[in-house]
Amino acid sequence: MSEASIDKTRRRLCSLFDFYNFKYQYSFFFPDGIEPEHFLNQAAKIKRFLRRKYKQPILLKINLSAKRGLHAYITMYAEQQLEDYKKFMELRFPGEARSRALTPEKIESTISAIMNQKPHNLSGYFKKNKVNRYTMLNSI
Repeated sequence: MSEASIDKTRRRLCSLFDFYNFKYQYSFFFPDGIEPEHFLNQAAKIKRFLRRKYKQPILLKINLSAKRGLHAYITMYAEQQLEDYKKFMELRFPGEARSRALTPEKIESTISAIMNQKPHNLSGYFKKNKVNRYTMLNSI
């Protein structure tokens, strides 16, 4: 029996947490009301900027939140602290950048959520057939 697509995505995403030793989590929230198409264009620019500025592996994930109306945001995980992340992001993109150190418990709860919760409906939100949930930048 073949593996379902969502199970394959979950397995691969969780394997990245096992392979890399992520110690920091970064999030970027665009202003309320950003159009989904514009979000995807800005996310592509963010990927390019991050890939060039930071020469370390970064897991970039697109999420949806229902707080203050349904909207998308970006979460990133890194092994080392990203120098000047907040300043770097907020100078180039409209929105708010946040960061925090990860504990082993938080990593375990993140992996558990990925494995057990229903994934966000990115295709429905962005009105596209294929939207990549995550990207590994500068992977080894």
